[in-house]
Amino acid sequence: MLKKDVLPAAKRVFEGLSEGYRQGKFRYLDVLDAQRTLFKAQATYIEALANYHETSVEVERLIGQRVDKARVARGKREEYREKK
Repeated sequence: MLKKDVLPAAKRVFEGLSEGYRQGKFRYLDVLDAQRTLFKAQATYIEALANYHETSVEVERLIGQRVDKARVARGKREEYREKK
């Protein structure tokens, strides 16, 4: 959601206000506010990615293998069960 919706929308608003400011339609404070919103959305996205990767590493440490290998192993077990 952040990557597909929030970040592009915040970027469009910032770019639109920046262009409007250059044309004399908006105040500089409006541009700064939009920029702050964009930066906050980017920081939130980066924090979410970092949390995801930290959690993935912790899960891998706990199960003793990479998460993608665990998914493959689970898929093979499910295929085996379906064949029975």
